[in-house]
Amino acid sequence: MDLAKDRLLKIIYRRIGVGDTKPATIAICMQARNFAVERYDMAIERMKLSRLGAFVRRGGGHALFPLILAIALGVGWWITSEEVRLLENDGVDTTATVISKDWSIRSGTNGNASRYYYVEVEFSAPPDQTISETSEVGSSFYSRLEEGDEIDIRYFAHDPTLVEIDPSKRSTSAFWLGQLGLLMLVWFLGMIWHYWRESAKTFRAVNLGEVREARVTGHVSDATPGVKDTRKKKERRYMLRWDDARDTFGMGGSLREDELEKYPKGTVIVTYTDPVSGETYWEGQI
Repeated sequence: MDLAKDRLLKIIYRRIGVGDTKPATIAICMQARNFAVERYDMAIERMKLSRLGAFVRRGGGHALFPLILAIALGVGWWITSEEVRLLENDGVDTTATVISKDWSIRSGTNGNASRYYYVEVEFSAPPDQTISETSEVGSSFYSRLEEGDEIDIRYFAHDPTLVEIDPSKRSTSAFWLGQLGLLMLVWFLGMIWHYWRESAKTFRAVNLGEVREARVTGHVSDATPGVKDTRKKKERRYMLRWDDARDTFGMGGSLREDELEKYPKGTVIVTYTDPVSGETYWEGQI
């Protein structure tokens, strides 16, 4: 189809005299060229894309990550808050003996390590029970204690294994779990709004916008100019550069180096233009 289009354009230019520099002749040439492009572009079969499909293709699925985190943090907040409520409403104050102290180091996803502190206590609970329980405590509370010390604790009347050793630890944890859960929820809503807006452009481009043929003219790395790309070869991403049938320059996509083999220079691709924003997408981006 692209070769036939080029052939038709050459015939049109030849017949009306493309060498003529008169403004009227040039205007006729441009009108004829645009007419030929539009007639052939109309023959290109459009891809089928729903609004939900556009949302998913534009990356909407990434919003699941903060949603899952928000749910997990929300569940943690609810459990911890419920424990705080039970200890406040049906807690029994008593004295316990510190049996042992311990701490551990855990590495987070960002590589930073955090230290966690634990204290094991022993106390008596009716009817004639001796309970030993370990609970996480704050660093300052931990540093004040020694094995054998007697401290005031609180346990749940209906389940002595639910123990409050450090009075501030559980309520503080509930507060921060709630705050982080709300932050993840806001992040999730923000991503939904962003990807839904982006999907609107893609949806309009595919279903209402102008469809054109374009020719790949080069490959461009997505690395920041002037900054050394330290990524491994298999992790580097590239964009296609193209010129469409109206001699309009375009660039986009995110391809691995091995995927570029499918789109060497000169490859004919199809592009879609959003009639509202004017942004153009090639079929591999959508």
